[in-house]
Amino acid sequence: MSNLRRITTPNGAPLQNLELPSRCDQCGNPRNKGNHRRCSQRRQALNKHKWMGRP
Repeated sequence: MSNLRRITTPNGAPLQNLELPSRCDQCGNPRNKGNHRRCSQRRQALNKHKWMGRP
């Protein structure tokens, strides 16, 4: 029966563990409670310079 099981991985690569904090860095609420759309937009605006390749 074990030969019927297969490990599903994207593109054959093992899944990586994301080590995210349990609390949102913007609002301080738990990440698994509520909508963090505004927090995400604020975080993206603050870190835009990192993604653009500028210091």
